[in-house]
Amino acid sequence: MADGGDAPDDSIFDLSKKKKKKKPKDDAAGAEKEGDENTPTEQQTATKEKKSKSVAFAAEASENQENQNTEPAAGGAAGDDDDDDDVLATRKKKKKKSVKTDATGEGDLQKETTTGTAGDETAIDTTSVQGEYTYDDLLTRVFNIIREKNPNVIEGEKIKLTLKPPQVARIGTKRTSFSNFGEICKSLKRQEKHLHQYLLAELGTNGSIDANNALIIKGRFQQKQIESVLRSYIKEYVICKTCRSPDTLLQKEERLSVLLCNNCRSRYFVSGIKTGFQAQVGKRAATPEDVYNPPNGKADPERCLIIAHGLFGFRTNWRSLAKAFSERANIKVVSVDMRNHGDSPYTTTMTYDDMAADLMQTIRKHNMPKTILMGHSMGGKAAMLVALQEPALIRKLIIVDIAPTISASVGEIPKYARILLNNIQKIQHEKDIVAARRAMDKILQESAESLRQNKSIRDFLLMLIASDESSGQFVWRANLEVLEEHMEDIMLFPTEFDNAKTNVDTLFIAGGKSNYITDQSIPKMKRLFPSHRLIRIPNAGHWVHSERPHDFLKCVLPELEIK
Repeated sequence: MADGGDAPDDSIFDLSKKKKKKKPKDDAAGAEKEGDENTPTEQQTATKEKKSKSVAFAAEASENQENQNTEPAAGGAAGDDDDDDDVLATRKKKKKKSVKTDATGEGDLQKETTTGTAGDETAIDTTSVQGEYTYDDLLTRVFNIIREKNPNVIEGEKIKLTLKPPQVARIGTKRTSFSNFGEICKSLKRQEKHLHQYLLAELGTNGSIDANNALIIKGRFQQKQIESVLRSYIKEYVICKTCRSPDTLLQKEERLSVLLCNNCRSRYFVSGIKTGFQAQVGKRAATPEDVYNPPNGKADPERCLIIAHGLFGFRTNWRSLAKAFSERANIKVVSVDMRNHGDSPYTTTMTYDDMAADLMQTIRKHNMPKTILMGHSMGGKAAMLVALQEPALIRKLIIVDIAPTISASVGEIPKYARILLNNIQKIQHEKDIVAARRAMDKILQESAESLRQNKSIRDFLLMLIASDESSGQFVWRANLEVLEEHMEDIMLFPTEFDNAKTNVDTLFIAGGKSNYITDQSIPKMKRLFPSHRLIRIPNAGHWVHSERPHDFLKCVLPELEIK
């Protein structure tokens, strides 16, 4: 009975059992003084404790040992009751002492536990005695509370996010269309601008959203690449990290993005996103350019003419004039594609500050001490900003039919971009580029009265159509979606330069029939460019350089001679 009663204590102190049994040995020695009959029992009991290897079998081993001790005593003494009484008495004393130790209370038990731990390298877990919770208990308790307050967040009833796969198609050889981009944004309950910025930053490219909420990406990308980026976006900005629910909202709080879960009501901050174009720290993407040198190779090593085209134009529009300037003035001529035009990078921004920075990069690249900067229309406004911001970079400024004011065609030009975007599919069945332009010309005449009456504008817009050899489709040679989005900025002139001025030698060339430079715009031209001159070419409209090329050449050649 005594061994059976000690079994619960053995289960608590199992890891330090051997060292804690030293104290009962002293008790056994004291009992030895009372009678020698106890010695065999004590030795067998100690032997039993040494051989015991498992708490689960401790009670069974004790009972077997007790039976073995009782049988020899009965056979040897022929029914000697005194020996049996002494053995039982000794065991009762041990049991009484053990019970007394257990009955000392929780404080004594804790003291004994602490003493045993100090003498043993193995720590003893007393959390169950003290009534404290373990980490697992606390974790279970927290999740139980969450489940009670949110019955739908249980196994088998989790909210699942199901999306249609991204519909990706190639546009020509240089762009990719993500047609159901807007639909996915609605399913995720996220703003198109936010997902748009993340995609471009992760893909390392540029792009824009068209009128049909499709994302047009610069470069060739496959569906699996878009899917991979979408998964990472959902993990970071959609799924709640607490309950794994997709029912979340993304909000801004003091310039920080906060994710709010409608399911478990958790709230935490998430990292911000850099736009794809701005994320490319360091040098700007090189602006595509054509360089023209005199045929004899004897260009002036100090002079350079840089030409910036206008809205919907390209560097190739100036090919004939650029060659003429180079040959007749023995000067190096560089014509560039402005951003979102021709072969230039497609970006999400189209401000004059950006365009001016692009031109400054080109100027610094060629590093000519006598640089002449020429710009037509939109390119002219960007060139004016270069002269106002960094006048030391250029020696002379030539502005073609534009003033630092609101453009005269502010009401018509935005319509042209929309007409072109809406009708590109109507010409895909044409057999060649000539037939496609002929079909588009008919569409333009039927779309706007101003286009029907002005063939020169139609011819200029038709140059935007190009044939993509790889896909066999007709495409635009400009990022019309972004141009349409920033059309208001393009039509205006930055107001922060209204009180600025520069002493750079400036020549304005205007078309006699154009209304882009009027008497109302001259006062501001004088204020910003005090040393400016103005020449009007008769019978020329806004595209004065293409309508009257010989007259235009005569006006420009003298300006290229810099001493």
